[in-house]
Amino acid sequence: MTLALIATSTTAKRETFNQESMTAMTKKMVRVVMEKTIILQSYDSSIPNAHVQTKRQMRSARAKANEFKLFMALSAISLTLSLLLFLDLHAAG
Repeated sequence: MTLALIATSTTAKRETFNQESMTAMTKKMVRVVMEKTIILQSYDSSIPNAHVQTKRQMRSARAKANEFKLFMALSAISLTLSLLLFLDLHAAG
């Protein structure tokens, strides 16, 4: 009977320790997350209109991509017309 009580007591202590360590870990995780959130919030407030700047950069990048596509399409058309003209002149000559 004494062994059963010791085993039960040890198990209860182990469970209590596990719960306490889990609680401590959870508190630490919450603290770290809160610290990181505060850091991010202070970083956001130090850059005014950061989200607006990001949107402008994205629009600018899209515009540059569209300009490049347009340039490539016009270059391809120009090259095709030059080739057709060359072949036409070569066949006629």
